[in-house]
Amino acid sequence: MIYFQGQSDQLFDKYYRPYPVISSTRGIDHAPSELIEAYHEKSYDKVISLYETLGLKNAEIQMVYANSLLLSEEPDKAKPIFQELTRNANKALSQYAEWYLALTLLKAGENKAAKIQLVKLIDGHMIHQPEAKELLNELKN
Repeated sequence: MIYFQGQSDQLFDKYYRPYPVISSTRGIDHAPSELIEAYHEKSYDKVISLYETLGLKNAEIQMVYANSLLLSEEPDKAKPIFQELTRNANKALSQYAEWYLALTLLKAGENKAAKIQLVKLIDGHMIHQPEAKELLNELKN
């Protein structure tokens, strides 16, 4: 079945959940609380601006930045960051990056690549495996 962008957007909206940053008061190592607060407030343009101004390279902050790009309708900018995080972040963070990469590909209209990424998630028994199975089934129907 051929999916149109509107259908991909509906599936994205159904499955996307923001990256669960712990707390703006506790913060992430080396992250200004202002950036984390902006993320919690869904002020994604502010997150992007702060990240780019401060030049932070912490992997978890990169995850917040990439999610902010994705939610600001910039999946093409988010994609390479998620790809890098799948390779270079710790195991838990890389598994989140794998999931968000699949959603990024879906948002960008790259449904074939999204399906391949979802199969990788399923076969790797990653933390988003149940959601990956459901989403893959919906893309196949």
